[in-house]
Amino acid sequence: MLCKPISVKELKRMQNFLLESGGASQEIPPEDVKNQDYQKHYISSERLKKEIPCQLGISYGFGKREKLDIFGADKVPADSPILVIIHGGGWIMGRREDSSFVASPFIDAGMLCVVAGYSLAPKATLDDIVADMCRAIAHVIDMAKSRGSRGIYVLGHSAGAHIAAMVASSPLMANPDHALWIKGFVLLSGIFDMCPIMMTSWAELGNFTEDAIQRNSPMFLVKEVSKHLQHCRFLVAVSQYDSPQFHKQSEEYHEQLLSVNLSSKYLEILDSDHFTIWLDLCIPEFTMTKEIINFVNES
Repeated sequence: MLCKPISVKELKRMQNFLLESGGASQEIPPEDVKNQDYQKHYISSERLKKEIPCQLGISYGFGKREKLDIFGADKVPADSPILVIIHGGGWIMGRREDSSFVASPFIDAGMLCVVAGYSLAPKATLDDIVADMCRAIAHVIDMAKSRGSRGIYVLGHSAGAHIAAMVASSPLMANPDHALWIKGFVLLSGIFDMCPIMMTSWAELGNFTEDAIQRNSPMFLVKEVSKHLQHCRFLVAVSQYDSPQFHKQSEEYHEQLLSVNLSSKYLEILDSDHFTIWLDLCIPEFTMTKEIINFVNES
């Protein structure tokens, strides 16, 4: 059965957030076009599950959404790098089941791909969501150890980029046996200072509190990252047509990483927007896809 596509109504909610969080973006494609794109890529996710060796719904916790989908384990060498993929959706929507379409070019490039699910607000708090992903990464670290992998790279988009950045600053990384397996983070169109969220309707939709927002703003946690991940590399990217807030926060987070002597590269991807920087990752020739492959191969 095909996955249910995101509705135009839900996309409008997401568009409102992009507008509210920093002013109108330079260009936002029509909702009906985006909805068609999402349907196409959900179908692609289902097709990939039939074409690529995969293990679906691997539990890493006890919650319904605390599951992983693993692609390419029997196709790539045991020591291949592992790419963990974290979907966006403003912490209130999105599913791992619908996000595997991005994996194909990376498997072809020799990576094992893990698509990670996590609990969603408002039922889950921001703290719960970050804790979920830390458990997911811990599970992948165990997998990397058993396979003799060359290392783990974490890719997140939008809210997924925020969650990935929070994992980088989490107590999980304080354990050297965990941290040494993490080689890099790829953060696409992320939110790193959560405070502006409180001025949008997204705060109400997610039932976010000011205390949780402050605890879960990776912009102010880079010193924690520097304590344990000095060996790690960061790739921070934003789309040309992202709203000003996304541009501002991505560039500032990149600069904060550099300020504590971490390795970070900043990119603006031309002719893309907040959605297509994610949706087009399934295209091998897409600039962001090639940048991610090069980023992993350079390590």
